[in-house]
Amino acid sequence: MAPDQGLNAGERPEDLIAPERGVIDYGRIDADAAASIGAFSGPIRLQRGYPGPKGWGEAHITSNTHRMSLLRGFGFDDAKSFVALVCREWTCIRPSEKGRVMLCLRRDGYEYVVVVQDKTSAAGNRFWSVITAIAGSYRTEPALYEKVTDE
Repeated sequence: MAPDQGLNAGERPEDLIAPERGVIDYGRIDADAAASIGAFSGPIRLQRGYPGPKGWGEAHITSNTHRMSLLRGFGFDDAKSFVALVCREWTCIRPSEKGRVMLCLRRDGYEYVVVVQDKTSAAGNRFWSVITAIAGSYRTEPALYEKVTDE
């Protein structure tokens, strides 16, 4: 895919999408979780990315009209608000393909999932980059890590 295909003028795939003004992190994988999954502890960030079935990031999530219709059906106005909720409140981590992990949040009889991948920016900053986001039935993959909750 050409570097600018599917993006607006001036947008770059590596551009960060802020959850709110002055903030770039959507959440984090903490030290306990990182140790349990054999990965690094760090912030979770949403990048512009690329649209399409082999894409990633916000452009990938929003270019899928079916997925966006599902997210709106769950009460989310946009991909950013869905990603923000899951990355802030996830309760378990499940394995995914290509060395990625799924951050999962069960809510209202469904499971909200954000898939993230370890990434290092051109400036050398390491973070978890959002690849995609989905909502649906509970997943059956065993959890690599589950947060202890008071519930």
